[in-house]
Amino acid sequence: MKDPALLPGKENNIYIMPGYANPTKFYIYNNYENYITKRRKTTVSLPAGWAGTGYVIFNDALYFAQYNTAKVHAFNMTAKKVSVSATLPDALFQDAGKYAVGAYTDIDLAVDEQGLWAMYTTRKNDGFIVISRLDTDTLRVWTTNAKKSQIGNALFICGVMHTIGSHTEFLDRVNYSFDTRSGAESYESIPFSIKYALLSQLTYNARERLLFGWDAGHMITYSVTFKHI
Repeated sequence: MKDPALLPGKENNIYIMPGYANPTKFYIYNNYENYITKRRKTTVSLPAGWAGTGYVIFNDALYFAQYNTAKVHAFNMTAKKVSVSATLPDALFQDAGKYAVGAYTDIDLAVDEQGLWAMYTTRKNDGFIVISRLDTDTLRVWTTNAKKSQIGNALFICGVMHTIGSHTEFLDRVNYSFDTRSGAESYESIPFSIKYALLSQLTYNARERLLFGWDAGHMITYSVTFKHI
């Protein structure tokens, strides 16, 4: 994945987060060529391990869910320390509120044109996705009709959450959306292809207007086309 913020000297950085069950080290390659050849990488150590694959990079900070907790941290990559932390109220963790892929995907973070988001479930909402916006002074929360354990993944674009039907189907579909601006939801059927049959991560990069995914050990991208309506 890449940082959607345009930072001089870091605009081509690629960030690789290996593993999902309490790893503490990730890697930075300063361009795509070095990533392909696995040369000249920088290793960064975190003070706590992460859980799942729902981490995001934004404005030179790594946002991640801490393993076996409902805590979310922002790790400043220049200062090499956690700059802010928060606990998601009642959020499930340790595979209790996962996507269909499992892999401790209980807390999924996303960043788009509107802000920083968390998608998770709680004991009170019967496994349906709860959305929180994290980059505001007051924690706003929305409830959806997307059953988290029955979908493959989810992402945010322009303040709208979209869900993917599965994590393994080659001919898959974007099947649901929830608009945080209006509270409107819709059931959709937009073609979506999973090339290697194991999509464990999916994030949107607003700067490049691409989706970055991790599919059976392959970093993949999907282009996004916008239409005025």
